[in-house]
Amino acid sequence: MEPTLKPNDRLLVALGSYKHAAPQRGDIVTFTPPFRAPDPFIKRVIAIPGDLLTSRYGRIIINGKPLREPYINGRADYEIKSANQRLYVTIPGETAWLPVKSKAPCNPPGNGSNRVPPDCFVLLGDNRSDSEDSHVFGFIARKAIEGKMVEKL
Repeated sequence: MEPTLKPNDRLLVALGSYKHAAPQRGDIVTFTPPFRAPDPFIKRVIAIPGDLLTSRYGRIIINGKPLREPYINGRADYEIKSANQRLYVTIPGETAWLPVKSKAPCNPPGNGSNRVPPDCFVLLGDNRSDSEDSHVFGFIARKAIEGKMVEKL
């Protein structure tokens, strides 16, 4: 999450903050990744349910409009898009779209909308080209999101 967060930063996270409200684009959240990990992950919400996500030249586009991201540490060296109820990425230097293989319960079989599915979120790190995030493991289910970062101590 550099440059926003640095190793050993201390954070105040409001657990359960999404019990009655949905995560919003731009929120920094903690979540359980869709694989065994010793600790929760922390990433930024980029796309919410119903969003049409794509990118061009490493720049995120939501619902046809470029996302203003002053917090990122350089543009991604990959492209990402939502299509057929899945996430697809390109490998750096390649143009072929590859489906992101996910174990998340939020990744339904591909048939239908190009929008982010209900109760699913796209979470990316601010250091896009060096982040283990949705471009690697796909959508994250709302129930996996544990809390919202409210302050850096």
